[in-house]
Amino acid sequence: MASSSPAIDGLLANHEVIRTEKVERMSATLYDVYKGRIVSVDTCKQPFFGQARRVQFEHIGLDYCAYDAEVEIDFPNAPSLRQQFCLDGAGETLLRRAAVPLSGRSTCVIPSGAAITTRFGAGYRQLVLRVDPAALLRRLESFVGANLPGPIEFRSAQTFHSPQLATLKRSALFFASEVDGFERDASRLARGEFQEALLAAFLTGNAHNYSYLLQAPPPALTPRQVWLAEAWIEANWDKPLTVETLSGAVGYSARSIFKAFKDYRGYSPMEFAKKVRLRRARDMLSRPRPGDTVTEVAFRCGFQNHGHFAREYRSQFGESPSKTITRAKRARLG
Repeated sequence: MASSSPAIDGLLANHEVIRTEKVERMSATLYDVYKGRIVSVDTCKQPFFGQARRVQFEHIGLDYCAYDAEVEIDFPNAPSLRQQFCLDGAGETLLRRAAVPLSGRSTCVIPSGAAITTRFGAGYRQLVLRVDPAALLRRLESFVGANLPGPIEFRSAQTFHSPQLATLKRSALFFASEVDGFERDASRLARGEFQEALLAAFLTGNAHNYSYLLQAPPPALTPRQVWLAEAWIEANWDKPLTVETLSGAVGYSARSIFKAFKDYRGYSPMEFAKKVRLRRARDMLSRPRPGDTVTEVAFRCGFQNHGHFAREYRSQFGESPSKTITRAKRARLG
């Protein structure tokens, strides 16, 4: 097996589909799980090794694959949008008779319903982000505040010259590296909002037929609409904050709401939600239930990373969350 970085090799480690040095086993699994078909394998330079991992959430899924030898694979159409992020090596995807390069500089967006052929060079590693196109369309309509006349059509060949696309790749890699934590029941809130962040990054990072709508200035709102949004967030702090629900609650496009928050408050709706959840976390830590820990409270309040939660909490309240819960437990015993 060719070596790559430990960070790459560890992606989706607990979600292995197959790991094998036998072409026949890989071929059978590709067909059973992905309906794919190995067209050719070149083992002249490298012996064969293949690996696949997969995980699925509500609106997105992730696939990791690794090949040591050069390989060509046909994949049939699939209902989801797919974006290939090359992590090591190089390859190309044949889509609608055009070859889209796969490298550290370029990526391919595969439309829903499109069949492809992939050619991976020796030592190739990639992460594939799968996105529900219906969920993506609903988010875009909430962003712009209008029903769109047709589906979103993405440019297949994209490059990382766009900072927004680089952000999408980093976010997808982070989600893949932390996927076990996001699967916890207590992480429902954080998982939902991270999926929202990925959907938003997918829309803003990749060029498509409605990109111009995201670049036009949004209509201006008044402070009253900001107050309505804040009231809704306060009342629904324990639910994932999505552009769809926020837009529906206030009755304006999400882009207008985000701009109004920036103009009148100097922060985003997400930052306001974080402050609300920090206050809720302080209430829980000050009156802990039997068996409560700082980590469990952080999860319930939408904070996936314990270290990040502790830093935000200390910045907001001037003490660590462990100090708050320890003081509360001692007061109860005393």
